[in-house]
Amino acid sequence: MRLNFLFVYCLFVYVAVDMGPAFGVEPWPLKSAAWQSEYAGPDATGSQVLGLWQFAADKPEADSSGHGHTARLEGAKTNAAGRFGGCLECFPGPPQGEDKRHAAVVPANSALSPSGAFTLELWLKPKAEFKDTRNVFLIDKKYAGHCDYQLLLVSQQAGVRKQLQLVLGFGEDSAAFYSDAAAFEPDMWHHVAAVYDGQGGVRFFRDGQFLGGGQAPGRNGIAAGELPLSIGDRVGSTHGGFPGFIDQVRLSRGILEFRPLRAEIAWKRRVYVRQEKTPAVNIAIRNLRPDRAKDVAVAVSLDGLNERRFELAEIDREQVGTLTYPLDTSLRPGNYALKVRVESAGNPDWRDTDSFPITIVPRPLARRMPVVMWGGIGIGEMDRLKSLGFTHFLGLSVDYAKMWDARQPTLSGTPSSIEAQWKLLDEALTRDLGVIANLSPGGWASAHQPRFQRVDAQGKPYKAPSIDGLYPEVVQFCENVGASVARDFGDHPALRAALIDSETRDHTELSFAEIDRDAYRKFAGVDPPSQARSKRGVSYATLKDFSADRVVADDDPLVRFYRWFWSGGDGWPGLNTATHRGLKSTGRSDLWTFFDPAVRVPSVWGSGGGVDVLSHWTYSYPDPLRIAMPTDELFAMTEGRPGQQVMKMTQI
Repeated sequence: MRLNFLFVYCLFVYVAVDMGPAFGVEPWPLKSAAWQSEYAGPDATGSQVLGLWQFAADKPEADSSGHGHTARLEGAKTNAAGRFGGCLECFPGPPQGEDKRHAAVVPANSALSPSGAFTLELWLKPKAEFKDTRNVFLIDKKYAGHCDYQLLLVSQQAGVRKQLQLVLGFGEDSAAFYSDAAAFEPDMWHHVAAVYDGQGGVRFFRDGQFLGGGQAPGRNGIAAGELPLSIGDRVGSTHGGFPGFIDQVRLSRGILEFRPLRAEIAWKRRVYVRQEKTPAVNIAIRNLRPDRAKDVAVAVSLDGLNERRFELAEIDREQVGTLTYPLDTSLRPGNYALKVRVESAGNPDWRDTDSFPITIVPRPLARRMPVVMWGGIGIGEMDRLKSLGFTHFLGLSVDYAKMWDARQPTLSGTPSSIEAQWKLLDEALTRDLGVIANLSPGGWASAHQPRFQRVDAQGKPYKAPSIDGLYPEVVQFCENVGASVARDFGDHPALRAALIDSETRDHTELSFAEIDRDAYRKFAGVDPPSQARSKRGVSYATLKDFSADRVVADDDPLVRFYRWFWSGGDGWPGLNTATHRGLKSTGRSDLWTFFDPAVRVPSVWGSGGGVDVLSHWTYSYPDPLRIAMPTDELFAMTEGRPGQQVMKMTQI
């Protein structure tokens, strides 16, 4: 027995898994909020503004958004020396101050509990006694429960260096997010903002600079509560008041941006194999302000290693400047931060440092027997899959209708679905799991393209639809599907293989369309034999003058016709070859393709087409002969295509 074939035990289990929230969140805006000025017009009353409290001298308790969320002062008072005119003056509770609440309190209203992404921002100026505090509340609508939100300044010990803390309630529990530590000096105004993306991600900003954040996987919108909104102190306690001044408190629906310049990574992958050919990361520096940015300096590094500096002389308003940074994949396997520091000579007091996660994984073993999970797996199931001993699983989905309409290689799905599948591939690569694309362009065409169906002797489509693979439009479609998938995902090393049109040829039938008759005439020089009416052959008893010994000559017209039909005359092997050819179009020699179940048709040469591997499964009943026989048939079928391998699966 030859040994150059794959032998896979396939766990044939269908599972329903929770995929979690959809990948991708609300995009970051292309313009920066005008936070340096007093909000007015659409910035104050636009549809995204849920509440705005500016503590103006003439209307200190008013909600400037126009929604009528009027505050009442409880222990706090207004002060004329605000950032923009009047402001709210707040006081600490005990032990520094009086044992009473010091806040502006907005009555409870469901409109103040955003269902998805939201942004909370304000101006603050600490008093001298701020340095003696540890944890103070800026905004509280949560108290000790698990609904809504709190925004605090916290530290382990007294002093001016503190972290912004956003605590979100999700109904059953809560999650806390922290900024980087920063100094909040007494008698200095600072603008602070906390942005929640609605799917577990929080980012903080101070004076237009990114101040870190965090991610809580699996989270969605906050739970709406029934407590009032307290500005400057805690809802239900007197021990957390902010000793200082607060101005222009705004709660907005959605994600807001506060930086004048923002680094963006134009990439699909964030996981790389060690010693992989050095990939280049394209970095865009986006100007979010309405004026030009001049003399922009950018420093890029991996956790401070291999830092490179770039100079961008000018970036026009609301435009981008681009640069390219080569990743060093020779670093030891591990998690790294791609750090991008941006500075602008036109704004010398501002600089922003953002980081983007990068993972380098060890090189895989050179030869390993695939153990395939015959089903789609969510990211949350990958660790369990790995612990059970699997090496591969079926994955990736494509939009066949989109590719049919394009009539050429195109995006295999929507940008968001492609992004989600890149994330799936990244997560698989971190666990050394291979993803097998499950592609069925012929099966889709069978169900959705009646014009190209196989027809019976009366010219009518069969009850069970089956595509006629001899039509050039269908062949080109299959190749376009393969090429589209290769273009979208072919450079990701987690994509290891592709299963092509599994269990689709089972429904093939003889077709009597003119294209089929012409194809046989070109092959044999004669018309198809009139006795051929079924793919299952012709009963000898119906044939006139059939040999009594029932021995059929090799050149018998019926034998010749059926050998032609099953080796490729029905078009399915050609469709498999076309999809295979498209998948190989980007030069991935290590991406292997296979077709199964191959032994549901006569074991003639050419059946299955030009895929790398012919495969068949049998069930796990105790019948060794039934397991071994298809393997021999597969060997016979591949004899006509040198280099084609065999994969035999047994369901567990």
